[in-house]
Amino acid sequence: MNASITQMPVIQFPHEEDLTLTLRLRTASVEDREYFFLQDGSINPGFLADCFDIFDMISSHIVTINGKTLKELVKEVQGEISI
Repeated sequence: MNASITQMPVIQFPHEEDLTLTLRLRTASVEDREYFFLQDGSINPGFLADCFDIFDMISSHIVTINGKTLKELVKEVQGEISI
């Protein structure tokens, strides 16, 4: 019997790392698409803020989504609403 042990890397906590998710979307109308994307093609900050809500059970572990904190996204969404 030949056995080997693989040493796991030592990680210091707290620890941050990136996790990439790719979504394939199907939208049935312009209105549907506008929920996900702004007119310039960038991701709608309202959708990203909703992602924090969707991941509510793990939201304390999420530092940013697309480089923005929940607080930044909410501020951005509120700015859009007031326009």
